[in-house]
Amino acid sequence: MEAMPALGMRAVSQRPPGSVSCNRIRTFARDINELVIEIIYAVTNSFAKINNLSAALSLQSPSH
Repeated sequence: MEAMPALGMRAVSQRPPGSVSCNRIRTFARDINELVIEIIYAVTNSFAKINNLSAALSLQSPSH
């Protein structure tokens, strides 16, 4: 059984306040990457719909 750390002392496995693990940084970066991809998809999809609508309207209008 492991001995309890003295009052005011941290166990060796604990990180100091404010530090993060590489795994948490990777997870955060992956989440940001997925969010950016979703935003780009939403924006480009909206522009594609507008473009398709514009093309459909221009086909319906009589040409001079």
